Amino acid sequence: MSKYFSLSEMTHSDTAIRLGIPNDPNTDQLMYLERLMEYLDGVREEFANPIIVRSGLRVPKLNKAVGGVADSQHVLGQAADIVPRDHKLLKKLLHIIWDRGGFDQLIWEHPKGRSEWIHVSIAGKNKAPRGQVLEYDGKRYTTMKKPITPNTL
Repeated sequence: MSKYFSLSEMTHSDTAIRLGIPNDPNTDQLMYLERLMEYLDGVREEFANPIIVRSGLRVPKLNKAVGGVADSQHVLGQAADIVPRDHKLLKKLLHIIWDRGGFDQLIWEHPKGRSEWIHVSIAGKNKAPRGQVLEYDGKRYTTMKKPITPNTL
């Protein structure tokens, strides 16, 4: 299915386990998860470092339990929250995805007092990727400007 990512890591959720919520993909979600993993495989090849999926698919009940927005692309199997194994490389990973393009949304999430991560999503069926790049500080989303180098983020 994927060179670097497994379906089990794309559907794993400690919250789902704790609350007894099955987080199993339907046919459409599985199709999107496969496309998302293919996209992430390309990112991982270019990044040349391990990437950890912190959140992938979230069925509606799980999405609500974690406080996700109702129209989250996670619910469709189109999004993943990721971090590099070496957290010092997070901004490099963000820059690689930005340069690579082909994403629907790329969000650098860094809520105050919490760890940071990258949200990346793919477009829906028969839709062109928006290429939207945002930053979320825990309170609001803002459009990010393209940095010259990863060190300027």
